[in-house]
Amino acid sequence: MNSPSYRKILLKQYLSVFKNLHGDNKKRQRADLEKNINFFRHNYLNLLPLKKDVAILEIGPGMGQFQVFLKREGYVHVRGIDGSEEIAQYCKANDLHVSYEENFIDFFNQEENKNTLDLIIANDILEHFTKQELVDLLGAMKGALRDGGAIIAKVPNASACFVATNNRYGDFTHELMFTEFSLQQLCGALGFSRIEFFAPNLFCFYYNPLNYIGLSLNFLLKLIQIGIHRLNGNFDVNIVTNNIIFKLYK
Repeated sequence: MNSPSYRKILLKQYLSVFKNLHGDNKKRQRADLEKNINFFRHNYLNLLPLKKDVAILEIGPGMGQFQVFLKREGYVHVRGIDGSEEIAQYCKANDLHVSYEENFIDFFNQEENKNTLDLIIANDILEHFTKQELVDLLGAMKGALRDGGAIIAKVPNASACFVATNNRYGDFTHELMFTEFSLQQLCGALGFSRIEFFAPNLFCFYYNPLNYIGLSLNFLLKLIQIGIHRLNGNFDVNIVTNNIIFKLYK
């Protein structure tokens, strides 16, 4: 399937534009890395396989922070693919195993990639595909998983009352948003056996006293948002955080 032409234009300089907008300060990047690894440890560690020699592939790794986290946790067979040559080159320059792949669907459908993976990581990437692309992509990813394999993903949450619009339009390359129900609908239709949902905890920096203020305010905002949904008849909404983390079993 051919990607929309606008996507190719943006992906060509995705990292350069990001650095121009947010700065290219190495010290700040190292600090951001440690913050994100702390977030990953509190929100993902219990979702990962116990065996450290499983085959893990990350799609759309960005600056490779999740791969750094996996390596620190002892996982030895970790690699990634990205649709931006610039990002793939950046990751390689930082000793990460990331290759450029223009079409993820074609990659997973290649015979040599079928039934080869134990875990696929897809953080902040599935929302960049159209509906048809996503159906084809998840189907191809399922074919690349071994029996008992899983996909762990993070996607923007359309049920987040106060930030959903920014989630949708904050990045020009975003195509979709998700809810718990829409993910169940999609993954059930594709024949996945089970899906589990998790609300990411942003306030996991317990060494900082301000973190506890954030936790308290976040709990209050959760109650307000759940109340808004219940008043509008949305009784299947339980996660109202900015994003949804989910684990999908083959």
